Amino acid sequence: MFSKSKIILSTWKNSNVKDLDYDILVENDDPGAKVFNAPENLEVGEDGFVKFKIENKSFKNIPKKNNVNRIIQTIKSGIKKVETKYLLRIRTDLIIENINFLNYWDNFPKYDEKYKIFKHRIINSSTYSQFAHVMGSNIQLLPFHMSDWLHFGLTEDIKMLYSCSFQDIELSSQYWYKGRIRKQYEPFIDVGWQYPPETYVLYSLVKKCFPDIEYKDSDDYNKENMSFSNKIIANNFINIDDCDFKFSVKKYPMIVDWSPEIYNGFITHLEWQHLYKVYCDKTYKFCDIDFRRLKFYRNVFNIKFFIKHPKGYLKFIVKVLYYNRFFSKNKLRKKFYIGE
Repeated sequence: MFSKSKIILSTWKNSNVKDLDYDILVENDDPGAKVFNAPENLEVGEDGFVKFKIENKSFKNIPKKNNVNRIIQTIKSGIKKVETKYLLRIRTDLIIENINFLNYWDNFPKYDEKYKIFKHRIINSSTYSQFAHVMGSNIQLLPFHMSDWLHFGLTEDIKMLYSCSFQDIELSSQYWYKGRIRKQYEPFIDVGWQYPPETYVLYSLVKKCFPDIEYKDSDDYNKENMSFSNKIIANNFINIDDCDFKFSVKKYPMIVDWSPEIYNGFITHLEWQHLYKVYCDKTYKFCDIDFRRLKFYRNVFNIKFFIKHPKGYLKFIVKVLYYNRFFSKNKLRKKFYIGE
């Protein structure tokens, strides 16, 4: 697979790369990172956790750092070494398992030029490209939230996507711990960053190209910036599901086994096609039946599950009926301001 392509490994100075396969090695200085899931200066317990409260809710988290500037640094310096027209950019811990994504490259020729940033759409993974966090009946919209795990496209376009400057390290980690109050639904109120890393990268570019667009932080979602985000995504990306942009990752072996609620917020290829039809080519035809959703309901027909967990089965049926009613495509699309 890609036997004639050069592998450029962009990593940190003094990293152990002895047994790795690459053609060009790029070694970077670490730009640094700060903890984003707890207020700074808290004492870490012997169990590795920190404890704190937000809005009278107690949290016990293992401190994690926001690596947004590390992502930007390694990608930028790696892309500088690319001499080819096309580029496949992936996390260093991913393994690509097929090249089916190439079949999509020329399938979507129509654009609304007002929202076109790149020369050609970038092929992007649906995994963690999101319209929203969907938790039960609650929704937190996520404008400009495109997965940063892997991209394929013109080298100049991917360079442009990652042309942003570093995010201020305090804003990337401690923004919500400095007395700011969220006014809208946020399922992860223990997260201190101004934006998720995925959002920061894309929104930085959008803001540069469209200065009038406002999205000051993750609480600032509304009809206007969500609708604009949908137009940007339709005209600048092609989202491909993990069956055709297939990869494995040792760090998260179950990552592609999406839960029903997470799935409801993902910009799957089906949902991206709907965006394309609404914003780019109203004559485009596709099968608007979500067969993938059926796998989440497989236990409805599982007799062994019923025999082993009869009470759990009844609760499961109630939950399925609720989700099936609430999470219909049309209702979700309306909540995500598609076509408005």
